[in-house]
Amino acid sequence: MNLITLAVKIENILQAGSYVFISIEPVVLDFTRNDFQFKIISVLGELVIKVESLEILELVKTAVFNNKEIMIIGWDLKPLFSSVFFKTGVPFEIESNFLDLKVAECFIGIREKPPVSFEEMKNRVKVIFANSSWSKFKLLYQKIYLPLITEVLPSIECEGVFNSQERKILYPHYDISGQVNGRMSCNLACENSLNPHSMSEEQKAVLCPKGSNCTFLSFDFNSMEVCTLAWLSGDEHLKSLVNGNEDFYKILFRLISGAECNTDEKRNFCKKIFLPVFYGESAKELSNNLNFSVDTAFKVIAKLKTLFPKVFSWANEYEHENECVDFYGRKRRFSLENSYKYRNFIIQSPASIICLDRLVRLHRNLGHYGKLAAHVHDGYIVKTSDNYIEIVKSLCIDSLQSESKICLGLNLKTNFKIGKTLA
Repeated sequence: MNLITLAVKIENILQAGSYVFISIEPVVLDFTRNDFQFKIISVLGELVIKVESLEILELVKTAVFNNKEIMIIGWDLKPLFSSVFFKTGVPFEIESNFLDLKVAECFIGIREKPPVSFEEMKNRVKVIFANSSWSKFKLLYQKIYLPLITEVLPSIECEGVFNSQERKILYPHYDISGQVNGRMSCNLACENSLNPHSMSEEQKAVLCPKGSNCTFLSFDFNSMEVCTLAWLSGDEHLKSLVNGNEDFYKILFRLISGAECNTDEKRNFCKKIFLPVFYGESAKELSNNLNFSVDTAFKVIAKLKTLFPKVFSWANEYEHENECVDFYGRKRRFSLENSYKYRNFIIQSPASIICLDRLVRLHRNLGHYGKLAAHVHDGYIVKTSDNYIEIVKSLCIDSLQSESKICLGLNLKTNFKIGKTLA
């Protein structure tokens, strides 16, 4: 099909309405190698466009993605932006209004296959717009999810890291809606894929920054979910502990046992107690997991509830029957036997939003001083020139720790390390 014929076909399929549905194939796209094709569905029919050249891509971009008169309903279009960025080195900027239906549906607890007709797409969009969480999601989409899809994740995925042992560059592939509690997942989409979420220490030791005279700076939040719990529950005692200068788990060990926390084993012991108990671990499970008596487990749980009464009352009173809605409006349903999992959801889901908000801000604040190489839940890996290490360290700490409008009053602190590998 020549470009003139293709242009006419695109014009014909778009002229009937303001909405158009677009998906790409293959669904799991190896952006480092494979071509892909657009599937465009409008009220007038369906058009499949195989992107075999940059000329075809530019034509589709001009006619569809830069058409301000249409609303694009997409399905998992992040791989499109990564593929174009990898092939051209230039971000795929769009001017049309764009909603990713998969991301929106997952946010309100719907996990389905892509629509196969225009009528189905239209009906599913109506469900999204009518949902009680739409107003909250719309704000998060513009501030967080749209930048992730169009600029942040494509930049991370195309940066890659260098495997010094195999002498090749490895690339992460993220799924924004991969986990039900809001965290992203990673998949091995191509031969040269990397999963930052499951790297062994041996793998980390051979992964280096791409380019010469560069260094990794790795950051993560200190007790992220505990800080989020303190902020959401409003428990003043817990807030005072996580906002102080001493490690929370060391203080907790002292409060529970009366002894000083002077070993990593004692600190880790408290890490295996506090959040698991909040998330619903029973005395019997606690005793089995930590190898002490059930009677001791009951006493530990009672002590925690005495120390942080508002934390547990907030969770106990949280509405979760039929459907649970987190602070930001994300929804999830639980079966009767798994209903206790709502306690994890109401913390991990908001925490994931907060981490993604910081990811977008960090990407934009880095400018030309550094590039994000990976994101691991509440961790951030940045590559920079050796000449910019101190500048980038300061930029990262400020971007990650400074207050955000989406979580006013939340105080977060970061840990960091600097190295020539990810080990």
